[in-house]
Amino acid sequence: MKKVLLLLVLLACLVFLVKTGYDYTPMNRLIASVKVWNEIRIEFDQVPGNLSEVGLQARYGDIRWNCGSESSRLGDRSCYADMRTVNGADAWFVVFFFQNGRLAQIKIDTTRDGYAELLAFAKEKYGSPRRIEKDDPDAPQLMGWTLANGVLTTTELADSEGTSQFLWISKNRLMNSAVQRQRAVRSATLRMSADL
Repeated sequence: MKKVLLLLVLLACLVFLVKTGYDYTPMNRLIASVKVWNEIRIEFDQVPGNLSEVGLQARYGDIRWNCGSESSRLGDRSCYADMRTVNGADAWFVVFFFQNGRLAQIKIDTTRDGYAELLAFAKEKYGSPRRIEKDDPDAPQLMGWTLANGVLTTTELADSEGTSQFLWISKNRLMNSAVQRQRAVRSATLRMSADL
């Protein structure tokens, strides 16, 4: 009887440890705290904008990254890893996005408590954030820090559903976006002029 009971307890523990789920629930956070041991320190003002995937692996070699093709506005490739903490703050994961082989953006998903911790870290290191104008009145209020190598942004308040994001955007990515917008405006202006 004791062996059966012990086997059931071990089976329950195994199910608990391998349960998958991407819901940001306290249960999944508990599971992640048992399964995930990755911790990373990112000095956002010192991240090289020309970092490659190979450079990422060298810089953070103790972390097993899942890298692959990405077809999103954030980049054409990404490297992802579940995290326990980012800069000491409770986190879900970190994704490094690359465009044309170079680092474009870093996205961090934090827990509600981790949001407050990472926000305190950013305020202490980079000063007070400034509010970012928003086009959509229903969108969450964003704030950010302008750094020499890019910008770090987040929402003004933690998300009520248990996760909040921080997004670092490289200076190169910002410049490329501005150039693309300028080209689009110039092209539209030329088309309008031709129609007149």
